[in-house]
Amino acid sequence: MDTSADMILVALTSGIVGAAIGAFLMFRGIHPKSRQQLEAKLQEAEHKLKQQNAQITEHFTHTASLVSNLTRNYRDLHDYLSSSAQQLGNIDIQPVLLSDNKTAPILGQGVVINPPLDYALKKSNVGTLSEVYGLKDETLDAPARPDAYEK
Repeated sequence: MDTSADMILVALTSGIVGAAIGAFLMFRGIHPKSRQQLEAKLQEAEHKLKQQNAQITEHFTHTASLVSNLTRNYRDLHDYLSSSAQQLGNIDIQPVLLSDNKTAPILGQGVVINPPLDYALKKSNVGTLSEVYGLKDETLDAPARPDAYEK
């Protein structure tokens, strides 16, 4: 029993001494010069991050300003064209501008423009714009092929 107790005591003492040496080396092992270099690198990285964040903020602010200007210019162009049409053409376009009707007449002409229709000759009510126009059902027209394995 003596030897096992001595071994436990030696192992425990070795662990405590090893932990103390490790702690000492950990705290004293980092030289003040390398610590300063690490701190300088950290501060430089933080500075770059702040600059990048400022650039991103400036970019989005400028983009929002440009979009706002574009919208304002579009609205001014629309108002100018509207007033010019009323003055030069003696046309009242306000009802046309306010309506969302897709088949509204073109600025006072009274003509309604509709999309083109399929005027092709019909074969069983299928026009040329149909997906199945001109296609034949090949299973009905093809002659039956003999089975190669039949005798």
